[in-house]
Amino acid sequence: MTANCKRSHNFIASKKELFKKFKSVIECEQTDAKSVCDMQTVWKDLTNVFNYQATHVPQNDDQLKSMWKNMKARIKKSSVLSADANDAELVVILATS
Repeated sequence: MTANCKRSHNFIASKKELFKKFKSVIECEQTDAKSVCDMQTVWKDLTNVFNYQATHVPQNDDQLKSMWKNMKARIKKSSVLSADANDAELVVILATS
């Protein structure tokens, strides 16, 4: 592990529920200035809410973004692995998105 990377504590499952409130803005794919500014504001707000409710070490924006990305990847992977053989089309769609 490099000197720049620091291992933080694991996230608590109940804290992961906070992402649902902000999901519509976090998942927005628009790249115009207003959307990017809104997204940065939402990440700051999410970090503040998360750290206010946290009973452990405070997290920063980058750590929460990483957690969000990892959660999405795990959900996608579990969806692909649990798909039936008849759902081959679904597997292809999930794997390419």
